[in-house]
Amino acid sequence: MSKAKQSITPATPTPPAAGSNRAVVLNVNKNVLFALTLALGAVIMLGAGFLVGNALFRPRNVEPQASAAVAAAGQAAAAGAANASGLPSGIQVVPRQVDPNALHPNLEGFVAVSAAEVPIAEGAPRIQVRGVDQKGTLDMGTIQPGEKREYTFDLANIGKGDLVINQMYTSCGCTLANFAGRKVTDAPFDPPVIVKPGESLPLVIEYDTAVNQDKGRVDKFVQVFSNDPVAKDIKEAFRETRFRMTGVVGQED
Repeated sequence: MSKAKQSITPATPTPPAAGSNRAVVLNVNKNVLFALTLALGAVIMLGAGFLVGNALFRPRNVEPQASAAVAAAGQAAAAGAANASGLPSGIQVVPRQVDPNALHPNLEGFVAVSAAEVPIAEGAPRIQVRGVDQKGTLDMGTIQPGEKREYTFDLANIGKGDLVINQMYTSCGCTLANFAGRKVTDAPFDPPVIVKPGESLPLVIEYDTAVNQDKGRVDKFVQVFSNDPVAKDIKEAFRETRFRMTGVVGQED
């Protein structure tokens, strides 16, 4: 018997349906686009978070602002270089955070410098305010509404040269001052007050709570302009030292 030859014809592959490759490409492109969108969204969110966080928590330098009335009163003196700082009395800044151990913002760089901090140069004066603590503050405690209080501070010269006091400011009309027998006004002392090395002169301040109808916590500042070379540099012989009087009138809000 003869065996018939069988021929095997290979199956012809079925061509892919039209447009299937395009569908795969489109799906891949969609996935890539989705991933890029997610990445871009994450970058935008991180950037926005950084800007918001920086705006909320970045430390800021607070510029003190004086009241319009006090600023107007100080313009005449400023014209004669009496208040070259441009910061007349009544400066008030509220700390962003209450820290009992921190120095008040209005006193930073203005507290009298001790001889222990910076040695006194030969022939140089050095101002010292006696009657305040190391933070340049007098705590008046609790004061009754309508009450007047009088406090005496000594402005001493612990340096080795004449201390020249050119001018002073107090916070407002509620704090009247008399220095070495002279009434403190917005005008410079004429002539300036001279404090010899080793001497001190009294500064008497009367605080009247009724003037501004003060209630609750109060902060009053005194500014002294002198030739102390380590005081805050304002202009020429006008270098500034400050101290603070604080207390509670009636009950704290």
